[in-house]
Amino acid sequence: MIKKKYLAAGILALSVSVGITSCGSDTSFVQYPDVEEEVPATSPFTLVDGGGNAVDNLSSEYGEYFIKVNAEGPWKLEVDKDFLAPLHTEGEGPDLIPIYVGCNWSEARQGNITLHLNGAATRNGESTFTRAASQKATPDMEAVKKMISSNKGAGYSYQPNSNYCLGTNMQLFNLGRLDSLQQAIRYDLITDEYYPQVEEEVSTATSQEDLSRKLSVAASVNLNFNAFAIDVKGHYGSSSTNTQDKEYGVKRLKSYQFTREINYMNMVALVNERPELRNEVYAPGFIQKVEEFTKDIKAAGNSQTTIEKLCKDFCSEVGPCFISKSVMGCVLDYYISVDKSLLKDGMTAGGALEFKLKVSIGIDVKGEGDYSQDQKNILEKTEAKVNIRGGNVNEVCILATGGVLENEQVLSWQQSVEPSTAVMIDMKLVPIYLLINDQTAHDALKAYVDKEGSLDKKEDDK
Repeated sequence: MIKKKYLAAGILALSVSVGITSCGSDTSFVQYPDVEEEVPATSPFTLVDGGGNAVDNLSSEYGEYFIKVNAEGPWKLEVDKDFLAPLHTEGEGPDLIPIYVGCNWSEARQGNITLHLNGAATRNGESTFTRAASQKATPDMEAVKKMISSNKGAGYSYQPNSNYCLGTNMQLFNLGRLDSLQQAIRYDLITDEYYPQVEEEVSTATSQEDLSRKLSVAASVNLNFNAFAIDVKGHYGSSSTNTQDKEYGVKRLKSYQFTREINYMNMVALVNERPELRNEVYAPGFIQKVEEFTKDIKAAGNSQTTIEKLCKDFCSEVGPCFISKSVMGCVLDYYISVDKSLLKDGMTAGGALEFKLKVSIGIDVKGEGDYSQDQKNILEKTEAKVNIRGGNVNEVCILATGGVLENEQVLSWQQSVEPSTAVMIDMKLVPIYLLINDQTAHDALKAYVDKEGSLDKKEDDK
């Protein structure tokens, strides 16, 4: 089972101890690092920088700010954009909450921070307050676009016999021309989206192979990676016991920043209508490979052995599929393998995964004596492996060596990812025969790919 949960502001809640003193009914004092500032009690909360100065217009670079709550009684915080990530969202009384503001890759953007007072309302009778936080545009958009365009993601063929998101192979589309071409002819050919989003994804399975299949199928369209002997990750825990006695799980902590989608069916239709634009749409190398393949298929006649060999060679050299949509950002994959004998009394592999990860990130961890015997067994007998890609991996690499992370370190790593440190973390794949215009070559390659890797025998429109 794959479960997805979208997080509004972070991964896990963690309380932060902040020095606060009360001075009378009208004024509260909040102690900052090196700063003490008076704020009228009628102001329920303020966004401030590290020096305690009120801010509303934030730098385009990643930064750590603070939400200064000046209210009695319990309260809750909400944000409506994922580039604003408070460390915790509930509390009581005056407090100072770190909020991590993500690096902005694009145009100026705005998010809202809302404070709900669950106790007594303010003197004006209000109990809900919203403050807008604006972030400046990145100063050099052209440099960002150039860097993103150099990323091997959407528009490239894909070789399944490699680790997930690392099998990009050959450029299929003339990526440098697509934007200007779509503006000239008014076809939607390529779409770029700068939309920060944090996501948590949990998958569990009874075998390594099944876990591989779930991860790969989630990214594919009409393609079964098992037929191509894919090794999706290669980061599972090793064990001396029989794998039949194990259950497996992976939790993915993902920070999306940028999405590129190739509207490939529009390109196919465009080339069919206007063949003279083929060289504008497709990359020269791919055109050459398709022409050679088409010529050889026609020369093969009815020799099925020759046709199958030509299709196999084409898939080996170019790829049986291509990336139509790619997401850039950073991802932390936390894998476990756990003895089935430990999974009892309602404890599932997913539950063991959550417990092991919480201990690793230092969440809700008390003394060892507070653990039940079953929890101790899970800690001792559950093997864990960590794979971290993208962002400043130095922020979180201690987790891969068995160390313990604080939650703010994980939030900081997710929010601070820049174009220069981002990697492809998710993708959508489609069969490559959809791009073959010649009917004979298209049908031959489709038959081969369907035979080798069809998961869902969907009919294509050709």
